[in-house]
Amino acid sequence: PEFFIGVLVLITIRCNSGGLHMEHFTTCLLFTLTFMLLSVIVLPAYVPVPDVMKPIILALCTLTTFLTAPVASKKRPPAAPEAKRRYRNRATVLLFIYSICIIILKTTPIADICFWIIVLQTLQLLCAVIAQKGGNNEKINSSLLFKICSLCIAMAAMMTTGVISYCFWGEPEYPTED
Repeated sequence: PEFFIGVLVLITIRCNSGGLHMEHFTTCLLFTLTFMLLSVIVLPAYVPVPDVMKPIILALCTLTTFLTAPVASKKRPPAAPEAKRRYRNRATVLLFIYSICIIILKTTPIADICFWIIVLQTLQLLCAVIAQKGGNNEKINSSLLFKICSLCIAMAAMMTTGVISYCFWGEPEYPTED
């Protein structure tokens, strides 16, 4: 069930925010499988994120999506400004709703999976914006706010893992067997 909930969350966000588009079916399939493997199995199991950091990271992801979405395939005709605004607003509202649910559910498996799906979707959305040449995203690429959000997401991710995490949060709590 976790996998299907993850797919549902990803589809609802991705259909509204867009993202990276691969040239070939095989590349797309491998990217999607890797994305789902990371967000459903690997990251929730091996990269615990402190509850204090989740709202900050999710707020940055929501803001980044608001600033960058939608990112459509170059093969599609350009969308009208009104349609772009609707997609952007829908993606932002969805991320806000999912973020509230994740914060309420705390560290349940579904909340962790949804958290990583949002983070990875935001990161690949940033990659898609950077990969696009020209178009309406030139202003976003040069925007100071966009660069600050990108840096903050990277810093937040670094603060939740490894030695840096130990410096910020101290020794992690391990469950004790009673």
